Amino acid sequence: MKYLECAKSKGVKVVRLLTESDNVADLAAVQNMGFKPVAEFIEMIAENVSIGNGGSKASSLANKSQLNAVWRYLQSFRNLPLGCGLIQALYHWYSLDKHDLEHFVEQRKAIINTNKDKTIHGLILVDDAVSNDGGKTPSKHAT
Repeated sequence: MKYLECAKSKGVKVVRLLTESDNVADLAAVQNMGFKPVAEFIEMIAENVSIGNGGSKASSLANKSQLNAVWRYLQSFRNLPLGCGLIQALYHWYSLDKHDLEHFVEQRKAIINTNKDKTIHGLILVDDAVSNDGGKTPSKHAT
């Protein structure tokens, strides 16, 4: 609690906390401190996404022609405004605007999952900062 009081005394208006979603005791403690859950990260295993043929039928690398559809998909999340358009990487928060998303697509680091009518219902943005520098310096996604 001392840290929150110190932050408030320094004019900090927003504090974000990341914890395991299945840690019931931790969630109860932070909710008692006034924190409210706004998003949940789900661990998942991606399907094999190949550059050519032979990959998954449901998952594929997003291409530039799909950028607007992927952006609309992101905008459809009810808790996106609560996160103020931020994404988390290596315990740091970064803005995610359309230009940032375009960067992920151009770098072939945006994987979409579609249903039978080709509607997007899943998205993975690959952040390889951990593998690039051992997690020492998170990268800003936009150039």
